[in-house]
Amino acid sequence: MNKANFIAPSFRYLDKEVVLAVENVRSLGYDLILPETKLKTFRMFAARPKKRTFSVNSVFRDSSSQLVFAIKGGYGALEILPTIDYDAFELNKKKLFGFSDITAILNAVYQKTGVITYHAPNAGSIGRSFTSLEKTVMSKLINGDSISYSLKGKKTRNTTKSIYRGKSAGGNLVIMCDLLGTEYQVDCKDKIVFLECQATKGYRIYVKLVQLYLSGSLKNCSCVVLGHFRKCNHFTPKYIDAFFKNYPVPVVWWEDYGHGSPNNPFPIGAETIVDLEKGILIFNQ
Repeated sequence: MNKANFIAPSFRYLDKEVVLAVENVRSLGYDLILPETKLKTFRMFAARPKKRTFSVNSVFRDSSSQLVFAIKGGYGALEILPTIDYDAFELNKKKLFGFSDITAILNAVYQKTGVITYHAPNAGSIGRSFTSLEKTVMSKLINGDSISYSLKGKKTRNTTKSIYRGKSAGGNLVIMCDLLGTEYQVDCKDKIVFLECQATKGYRIYVKLVQLYLSGSLKNCSCVVLGHFRKCNHFTPKYIDAFFKNYPVPVVWWEDYGHGSPNNPFPIGAETIVDLEKGILIFNQ
């Protein structure tokens, strides 16, 4: 069986999450390589920044396996971005899967190397097995295949065209805002920008969207595709709707990825087509 690695660049993880990660990765046909020693946790993080960086770079420099799965999100990936070995990632043709806080690494890796990364369930912290659809799609992504999803019946606003094109970018809304003003700020110009969030009150979601717009990120994008906004209180849909009423950004409520279920995988950095006439979302690697 082929090998895969996991990384823990963010929050500390539990033993049961390692067990689940092993099972999930095995369901894709890969054996998960476990580190010889578990990282020594620091506060809520998997380890101190230098230790997390060392662990991540060890995986990126390992030429024996290509697949890399984040075991957990949370917070913390931002501070190790300057010390990641992007050259090793590119040299060893890694394929990185994760979401939530891993948004920072997915987009930074793509922008530094041009290598496509994958917004997909973290292997250990989702509290469940990968669904059959998630496994099917991830297998296609691993093979470099194109994928598509239905957008039929999905809500839209400010869409003056039937087709929007651009490379995919984005992920978690809060992390996207955390990256603003750094060299790792996500370049959203002419991109299809994906945004999802968890456990953030509606008015904070509104302010974060305004922040992205004023930074130029949403002002210059091709189109926004929204995911789940889980545990964000019942006012959140009204705040999101109000933002897109007040700001002329084309948006589609896909709502089938991110925190929640389903968490449909998709590539970051791939040529993407939002075809509203046919009701289809296409990613070409």
